[in-house]
Amino acid sequence: MLELFENYYNQKFSEFDKYKISADNYHLNWFGKAEDEGRTEEPTARKLSKAREKGDVPRSQELDAAVMIIICFTLIYFMSPYIYDSCMKVMRFFMLNELNIRELSEKEVYKIFEYSFIAILKIAGPIMAAALIVAIATSLMQVGFIFSTEKLKFDIKKISFNPKKFLEKVILSKEVMFNLLKSVVKIIIVGFVAYFVIKDKINDFIGLVQIEPYNSIVFIAELTFEVIWKSALLLLIFAFVDYKFQRHQYIDKMKMTKQEVKDEYKQMEGDPQIKSKIREKQREAARRRMMQDVPKADVIIRNPTHYAVAIKYDINEMTAPTVVAKGMGFLALKIIELGEQNNVPIVVNKALARTLYDQVEIGDEIPVELYKTVAEVLAYVWKLKGKTL
Repeated sequence: MLELFENYYNQKFSEFDKYKISADNYHLNWFGKAEDEGRTEEPTARKLSKAREKGDVPRSQELDAAVMIIICFTLIYFMSPYIYDSCMKVMRFFMLNELNIRELSEKEVYKIFEYSFIAILKIAGPIMAAALIVAIATSLMQVGFIFSTEKLKFDIKKISFNPKKFLEKVILSKEVMFNLLKSVVKIIIVGFVAYFVIKDKINDFIGLVQIEPYNSIVFIAELTFEVIWKSALLLLIFAFVDYKFQRHQYIDKMKMTKQEVKDEYKQMEGDPQIKSKIREKQREAARRRMMQDVPKADVIIRNPTHYAVAIKYDINEMTAPTVVAKGMGFLALKIIELGEQNNVPIVVNKALARTLYDQVEIGDEIPVELYKTVAEVLAYVWKLKGKTL
Protein backbone atom coordinates (compact mmCIF):
# COMPACT_ATOMS: atom_id res chain seq x y z
CA MET A 1 0.00 0.00 0.00
CA LEU A 2 2.80 2.38 0.89
CA GLU A 3 4.51 1.66 -2.43
CA LEU A 4 1.28 2.37 -4.35
CA PHE A 5 0.87 5.66 -2.49
CA GLU A 6 4.46 6.66 -3.28
CA ASN A 7 4.00 5.87 -6.98
CA TYR A 8 0.77 7.88 -7.07
CA TYR A 9 2.45 10.79 -5.26
CA ASN A 10 5.44 10.81 -7.60
CA GLN A 11 3.18 10.68 -10.63
CA LYS A 12 1.11 13.65 -9.45
CA PHE A 13 4.23 15.54 -8.40
CA SER A 14 5.77 15.08 -11.86
CA GLU A 15 2.53 16.32 -13.46
CA PHE A 16 2.62 19.35 -11.18
CA ASP A 17 6.22 20.05 -12.20
CA LYS A 18 5.23 19.82 -15.85
CA TYR A 19 2.48 22.39 -15.43
CA LYS A 20 4.73 24.54 -13.28
CA ILE A 21 7.37 24.62 -15.99
CA SER A 22 4.75 25.48 -18.58
CA ALA A 23 3.47 28.29 -16.39
CA ASP A 24 6.98 29.61 -15.91
CA ASN A 25 7.57 29.58 -19.64
CA TYR A 26 4.29 31.35 -20.23
CA HIS A 27 5.26 33.92 -17.63
CA LEU A 28 8.58 34.58 -19.37
CA ASN A 29 6.93 34.82 -22.76
CA TRP A 30 4.31 37.18 -21.41
CA PHE A 31 6.88 39.65 -20.10
CA GLY A 32 9.54 38.87 -22.71
CA LYS A 33 11.20 41.62 -24.68
CA ALA A 34 12.62 41.74 -28.17
CA GLU A 35 16.11 40.96 -26.87
CA ASP A 36 14.81 37.69 -25.43
CA GLU A 37 13.79 36.63 -28.95
CA GLY A 38 17.09 37.62 -30.53
CA ARG A 39 15.70 40.86 -31.98
CA THR A 40 18.42 43.27 -30.87
CA GLU A 41 18.68 45.58 -33.90
CA GLU A 42 16.76 48.83 -34.26
CA PRO A 43 14.08 48.68 -37.00
CA THR A 44 15.18 50.04 -40.35
CA ALA A 45 13.39 52.88 -42.12
CA ARG A 46 12.20 50.39 -44.75
CA LYS A 47 10.54 48.13 -42.17
CA LEU A 48 8.87 51.08 -40.44
CA SER A 49 7.66 52.34 -43.81
CA LYS A 50 6.20 48.96 -44.75
CA ALA A 51 4.48 48.71 -41.36
CA ARG A 52 3.04 52.20 -41.85
CA GLU A 53 1.66 51.19 -45.25
CA LYS A 54 -0.21 48.40 -43.48
CA GLY A 55 -1.60 50.84 -40.90
CA ASP A 56 0.64 49.56 -38.10
CA VAL A 57 1.69 52.73 -36.27
CA PRO A 58 2.20 53.68 -32.59
CA ARG A 59 -0.86 55.43 -31.25
CA SER A 60 -2.36 56.14 -27.84
CA GLN A 61 -6.15 56.09 -27.63
CA GLU A 62 -5.87 57.59 -24.15
CA LEU A 63 -4.41 60.78 -25.62
CA ASP A 64 -7.28 61.05 -28.11
CA ALA A 65 -9.85 60.58 -25.34
CA ALA A 66 -8.20 63.02 -22.90
CA VAL A 67 -7.86 65.83 -25.45
CA MET A 68 -11.41 65.25 -26.70
CA ILE A 69 -12.84 65.42 -23.15
CA ILE A 70 -11.02 68.68 -22.43
CA ILE A 71 -11.99 70.39 -25.71
CA CYS A 72 -15.60 69.18 -25.84
CA PHE A 73 -16.43 69.91 -22.19
CA THR A 74 -14.76 73.31 -22.43
CA LEU A 75 -17.01 74.04 -25.39
CA ILE A 76 -20.06 72.78 -23.48
CA TYR A 77 -19.10 74.97 -20.51
CA PHE A 78 -18.99 78.16 -22.60
CA MET A 79 -22.08 77.11 -24.54
CA SER A 80 -24.07 76.30 -21.40
CA PRO A 81 -26.19 79.54 -21.51
CA TYR A 82 -27.02 78.86 -25.16
CA ILE A 83 -27.81 75.19 -24.41
CA TYR A 84 -30.04 76.20 -21.52
CA ASP A 85 -31.98 78.73 -23.63
CA SER A 86 -32.38 76.20 -26.46
CA CYS A 87 -33.73 73.54 -24.09
CA MET A 88 -36.19 76.06 -22.60
CA LYS A 89 -37.43 76.96 -26.10
CA VAL A 90 -38.05 73.29 -26.88
CA MET A 91 -39.95 72.82 -23.62
CA ARG A 92 -42.10 75.93 -24.30
CA PHE A 93 -42.85 74.67 -27.82
CA PHE A 94 -44.27 71.39 -26.55
CA MET A 95 -46.02 72.85 -23.51
CA LEU A 96 -47.62 75.93 -25.07
CA ASN A 97 -48.87 74.09 -28.13
CA GLU A 98 -50.80 71.67 -25.85
CA LEU A 99 -50.35 68.81 -28.31
CA ASN A 100 -52.91 66.02 -28.30
CA ILE A 101 -50.98 62.90 -29.22
CA ARG A 102 -54.11 60.90 -30.12
CA GLU A 103 -55.32 63.48 -32.66
CA LEU A 104 -52.02 64.46 -34.30
CA SER A 105 -52.17 64.75 -38.07
CA GLU A 106 -49.37 63.72 -40.39
CA LYS A 107 -48.50 67.35 -41.00
CA GLU A 108 -48.19 68.08 -37.26
CA VAL A 109 -46.00 65.01 -36.72
CA TYR A 110 -43.71 66.16 -39.52
CA LYS A 111 -43.59 69.64 -37.97
CA ILE A 112 -42.71 68.25 -34.54
CA PHE A 113 -40.01 66.02 -36.01
CA GLU A 114 -38.52 68.87 -38.04
CA TYR A 115 -38.50 71.24 -35.08
CA SER A 116 -36.96 68.64 -32.76
CA PHE A 117 -34.29 67.65 -35.27
CA ILE A 118 -33.24 71.26 -35.91
CA ALA A 119 -33.17 72.02 -32.17
CA ILE A 120 -31.01 68.98 -31.41
CA LEU A 121 -28.73 69.79 -34.35
CA LYS A 122 -28.22 73.35 -33.11
CA ILE A 123 -27.27 72.09 -29.64
CA ALA A 124 -25.23 69.00 -30.52
CA GLY A 125 -23.92 70.08 -33.93
CA PRO A 126 -21.08 72.35 -32.70
CA ILE A 127 -20.03 69.77 -30.10
CA MET A 128 -20.03 66.93 -32.65
CA ALA A 129 -18.06 69.05 -35.12
CA ALA A 130 -15.53 69.94 -32.42
CA ALA A 131 -15.18 66.24 -31.49
CA LEU A 132 -14.57 65.34 -35.15
CA ILE A 133 -11.94 68.06 -35.58
CA VAL A 134 -10.20 67.06 -32.34
CA ALA A 135 -10.17 63.37 -33.35
CA ILE A 136 -8.57 64.21 -36.71
CA ALA A 137 -6.10 66.67 -35.19
CA THR A 138 -4.88 64.31 -32.44
CA SER A 139 -4.54 61.50 -34.96
CA LEU A 140 -2.45 63.72 -37.26
CA MET A 141 -0.29 64.84 -34.34
CA GLN A 142 0.46 61.25 -33.35
CA VAL A 143 0.93 59.44 -36.67
CA GLY A 144 0.52 62.04 -39.43
CA PHE A 145 -1.67 61.44 -42.46
CA ILE A 146 -2.11 57.74 -43.16
CA PHE A 147 -4.67 55.83 -45.21
CA SER A 148 -4.60 52.05 -45.29
CA THR A 149 -7.25 49.36 -45.80
CA GLU A 150 -4.90 46.53 -44.83
CA LYS A 151 -6.47 45.97 -41.41
CA LEU A 152 -9.96 45.81 -42.98
CA LYS A 153 -9.05 42.87 -45.21
CA PHE A 154 -10.62 39.54 -44.35
CA ASP A 155 -8.09 36.87 -43.40
CA ILE A 156 -9.41 33.36 -42.81
CA LYS A 157 -6.17 32.44 -41.03
CA LYS A 158 -7.06 34.78 -38.18
CA ILE A 159 -10.19 32.77 -37.43
CA SER A 160 -9.37 30.05 -34.91
CA PHE A 161 -11.68 27.66 -33.12
CA ASN A 162 -9.00 26.64 -30.67
CA PRO A 163 -10.21 27.60 -27.15
CA LYS A 164 -6.65 27.76 -25.85
CA LYS A 165 -5.57 30.23 -28.54
CA PHE A 166 -8.77 32.19 -27.99
CA LEU A 167 -7.98 32.58 -24.29
CA GLU A 168 -4.36 33.54 -24.98
CA LYS A 169 -5.20 36.14 -27.65
CA VAL A 170 -8.52 37.59 -26.49
CA ILE A 171 -8.63 37.21 -22.72
CA LEU A 172 -5.13 36.53 -21.40
CA SER A 173 -3.12 38.47 -23.96
CA LYS A 174 -0.64 41.10 -22.82
CA GLU A 175 -2.51 43.84 -24.69
CA VAL A 176 -5.88 42.98 -23.09
CA MET A 177 -4.36 42.84 -19.62
CA PHE A 178 -2.54 46.13 -20.15
CA ASN A 179 -5.72 47.85 -21.37
CA LEU A 180 -7.58 46.47 -18.34
CA LEU A 181 -4.90 47.89 -16.07
CA LYS A 182 -5.18 51.29 -17.78
CA SER A 183 -8.96 51.25 -17.31
CA VAL A 184 -8.55 50.51 -13.60
CA VAL A 185 -6.03 53.36 -13.27
CA LYS A 186 -8.43 55.78 -15.01
CA ILE A 187 -11.29 54.75 -12.73
CA ILE A 188 -9.07 55.31 -9.68
CA ILE A 189 -8.02 58.76 -10.98
CA VAL A 190 -11.60 59.88 -11.61
CA GLY A 191 -12.75 58.38 -8.29
CA PHE A 192 -10.10 60.23 -6.26
CA VAL A 193 -10.80 63.53 -8.02
CA ALA A 194 -14.56 63.18 -7.49
CA TYR A 195 -14.02 62.27 -3.84
CA PHE A 196 -11.84 65.29 -3.00
CA VAL A 197 -13.99 67.75 -4.99
CA ILE A 198 -17.25 66.58 -3.42
CA LYS A 199 -15.67 66.31 0.03
CA ASP A 200 -14.84 70.04 0.00
CA LYS A 201 -18.42 70.96 -0.90
CA ILE A 202 -20.36 68.32 0.99
CA ASN A 203 -21.93 70.97 3.24
CA ASP A 204 -23.33 72.82 0.22
CA PHE A 205 -25.42 69.79 -0.71
CA ILE A 206 -27.49 70.22 2.43
CA GLY A 207 -28.59 73.67 1.31
CA LEU A 208 -29.80 72.54 -2.08
CA VAL A 209 -33.28 71.80 -0.70
CA GLN A 210 -33.70 75.45 0.28
CA ILE A 211 -32.71 77.13 -3.00
CA GLU A 212 -34.47 77.44 -6.34
CA PRO A 213 -34.25 74.56 -8.86
CA TYR A 214 -32.32 76.68 -11.34
CA ASN A 215 -29.61 77.44 -8.77
CA SER A 216 -29.46 73.76 -7.82
CA ILE A 217 -28.93 72.81 -11.46
CA VAL A 218 -26.18 75.44 -11.81
CA PHE A 219 -24.46 74.18 -8.64
CA ILE A 220 -24.52 70.53 -9.76
CA ALA A 221 -23.40 71.48 -13.28
CA GLU A 222 -20.45 73.50 -11.94
CA LEU A 223 -19.50 70.66 -9.59
CA THR A 224 -19.68 68.19 -12.47
CA PHE A 225 -17.51 70.36 -14.69
CA GLU A 226 -14.95 70.75 -11.92
CA VAL A 227 -14.71 66.98 -11.52
CA ILE A 228 -14.45 66.48 -15.27
CA TRP A 229 -11.87 69.24 -15.73
CA LYS A 230 -9.54 68.06 -13.00
CA SER A 231 -9.95 64.44 -14.04
CA ALA A 232 -9.28 65.31 -17.67
CA LEU A 233 -6.06 67.16 -16.80
CA LEU A 234 -4.78 64.19 -14.81
CA LEU A 235 -5.87 61.83 -17.59
CA LEU A 236 -3.99 64.02 -20.08
CA ILE A 237 -0.78 63.51 -18.10
CA PHE A 238 -1.55 59.80 -17.96
CA ALA A 239 -2.18 59.85 -21.73
CA PHE A 240 1.22 61.39 -22.49
CA VAL A 241 2.88 58.67 -20.41
CA ASP A 242 0.85 56.07 -22.29
CA TYR A 243 1.83 57.63 -25.62
CA LYS A 244 5.53 57.39 -24.76
CA PHE A 245 5.03 53.81 -23.61
CA GLN A 246 3.15 52.89 -26.81
CA ARG A 247 5.99 54.25 -28.95
CA HIS A 248 8.53 52.36 -26.87
CA GLN A 249 6.52 49.14 -27.20
CA TYR A 250 6.10 49.70 -30.93
CA ILE A 251 9.83 50.14 -31.52
CA ASP A 252 10.52 47.11 -29.34
CA LYS A 253 7.99 45.09 -31.34
CA MET A 254 9.51 46.21 -34.64
CA LYS A 255 13.10 45.35 -33.68
CA MET A 256 14.89 42.97 -36.01
CA THR A 257 17.37 40.16 -35.78
CA LYS A 258 20.80 40.55 -37.34
CA GLN A 259 19.78 38.08 -40.06
CA GLU A 260 16.66 40.11 -40.89
CA VAL A 261 18.79 43.25 -41.27
CA LYS A 262 21.16 41.37 -43.59
CA ASP A 263 18.27 39.97 -45.63
CA GLU A 264 16.71 43.40 -45.98
CA TYR A 265 20.04 44.89 -47.04
CA LYS A 266 20.34 42.19 -49.68
CA GLN A 267 16.84 42.97 -50.94
CA MET A 268 17.61 46.69 -51.15
CA GLU A 269 21.16 46.52 -52.47
CA GLY A 270 20.94 43.17 -54.21
CA ASP A 271 22.58 39.88 -53.31
CA PRO A 272 26.40 40.33 -53.58
CA GLN A 273 26.72 36.98 -55.36
CA ILE A 274 24.06 37.93 -57.89
CA LYS A 275 25.64 41.36 -58.38
CA SER A 276 29.03 39.69 -58.88
CA LYS A 277 27.57 37.39 -61.53
CA ILE A 278 25.92 40.35 -63.26
CA ARG A 279 29.20 42.26 -63.31
CA GLU A 280 30.96 39.17 -64.69
CA LYS A 281 28.37 38.90 -67.47
CA GLN A 282 28.82 42.59 -68.22
CA ARG A 283 32.60 42.17 -68.41
CA GLU A 284 32.20 39.19 -70.73
CA ALA A 285 29.90 41.20 -73.00
CA ALA A 286 32.37 44.11 -72.97
CA ARG A 287 35.24 41.75 -73.83
CA ARG A 288 33.28 40.31 -76.75
CA ARG A 289 32.56 43.79 -78.11
CA MET A 290 36.20 44.72 -77.57
CA MET A 291 37.49 41.64 -79.40
CA GLN A 292 35.19 42.48 -82.32
CA ASP A 293 36.97 45.84 -82.67
CA VAL A 294 40.51 44.36 -82.67
CA PRO A 295 40.47 43.49 -86.44
CA LYS A 296 39.54 47.13 -87.18
CA ALA A 297 42.53 48.54 -85.25
CA ASP A 298 45.44 50.27 -87.04
CA VAL A 299 48.10 48.94 -84.67
CA ILE A 300 48.55 46.80 -81.55
CA ILE A 301 51.18 48.04 -79.12
CA ARG A 302 52.43 45.27 -76.88
CA ASN A 303 54.72 44.60 -73.95
CA PRO A 304 55.89 41.20 -75.20
CA THR A 305 53.56 38.99 -73.15
CA HIS A 306 52.02 41.07 -70.37
CA TYR A 307 50.12 43.94 -72.01
CA ALA A 308 48.50 44.62 -75.38
CA VAL A 309 46.66 47.79 -76.50
CA ALA A 310 44.87 48.13 -79.85
CA ILE A 311 44.66 51.66 -81.32
CA LYS A 312 42.58 53.02 -84.16
CA TYR A 313 42.81 56.43 -85.81
CA ASP A 314 40.57 57.77 -88.59
CA ILE A 315 41.65 61.23 -89.65
CA ASN A 316 38.19 62.08 -91.03
CA GLU A 317 36.17 60.96 -87.98
CA MET A 318 38.49 61.19 -84.93
CA THR A 319 40.31 64.10 -83.33
CA ALA A 320 42.92 61.79 -81.77
CA PRO A 321 43.87 58.08 -81.78
CA THR A 322 41.47 55.95 -79.72
CA VAL A 323 42.01 52.78 -77.69
CA VAL A 324 39.57 50.15 -79.00
CA ALA A 325 40.88 47.18 -76.99
CA LYS A 326 43.31 46.41 -74.21
CA GLY A 327 44.23 43.44 -72.09
CA MET A 328 46.71 41.94 -69.69
CA GLY A 329 48.09 38.41 -69.48
CA PHE A 330 45.87 35.85 -71.19
CA LEU A 331 43.61 38.54 -72.66
CA ALA A 332 46.66 40.35 -74.07
CA LEU A 333 47.74 37.15 -75.83
CA LYS A 334 44.22 36.76 -77.28
CA ILE A 335 44.32 40.33 -78.63
CA ILE A 336 47.75 39.70 -80.20
CA GLU A 337 46.56 36.39 -81.67
CA LEU A 338 43.43 37.96 -83.12
CA GLY A 339 45.48 40.84 -84.52
CA GLU A 340 47.88 38.46 -86.22
CA GLN A 341 44.97 36.56 -87.76
CA ASN A 342 43.61 39.80 -89.24
CA ASN A 343 46.98 41.23 -90.31
CA VAL A 344 46.96 44.07 -87.79
CA PRO A 345 50.49 45.47 -87.34
CA ILE A 346 51.99 44.72 -83.93
CA VAL A 347 54.65 46.99 -82.40
CA VAL A 348 56.65 46.14 -79.30
CA ASN A 349 56.97 49.15 -76.99
CA LYS A 350 57.04 48.17 -73.33
CA ALA A 351 56.74 51.66 -71.80
CA LEU A 352 54.03 52.87 -74.18
CA ALA A 353 51.96 49.68 -73.84
CA ARG A 354 52.01 49.89 -70.04
CA THR A 355 51.23 53.61 -70.02
CA LEU A 356 48.28 53.23 -72.40
CA TYR A 357 46.92 50.28 -70.41
CA ASP A 358 47.09 52.17 -67.12
CA GLN A 359 45.88 55.61 -68.26
CA VAL A 360 43.39 55.13 -71.11
CA GLU A 361 40.08 53.27 -70.95
CA ILE A 362 38.52 51.47 -73.88
CA GLY A 363 36.79 53.93 -76.18
CA ASP A 364 38.76 56.94 -74.88
CA GLU A 365 41.19 59.07 -76.85
CA ILE A 366 44.85 59.01 -75.88
CA PRO A 367 46.08 61.94 -73.70
CA VAL A 368 47.91 64.89 -75.25
CA GLU A 369 51.25 63.97 -73.70
CA LEU A 370 51.25 60.70 -75.68
CA TYR A 371 50.37 62.25 -79.04
CA LYS A 372 53.99 62.41 -80.25
CA THR A 373 54.92 58.86 -79.26
CA VAL A 374 51.73 57.33 -80.70
CA ALA A 375 52.06 59.45 -83.85
CA GLU A 376 55.54 58.03 -84.40
CA VAL A 377 54.19 54.48 -84.08
CA LEU A 378 51.29 55.19 -86.45
CA ALA A 379 53.62 56.87 -88.94
CA TYR A 380 55.87 53.81 -88.89
CA VAL A 381 52.91 51.45 -89.37
CA TRP A 382 51.33 53.48 -92.14
CA LYS A 383 54.70 53.74 -93.87
CA LEU A 384 54.81 49.96 -93.92
CA LYS A 385 51.31 49.92 -95.43
CA GLY A 386 52.16 52.65 -97.93
CA LYS A 387 49.85 55.24 -96.26
CA THR A 388 50.63 58.81 -95.29
CA LEU A 389 49.74 60.47 -91.95
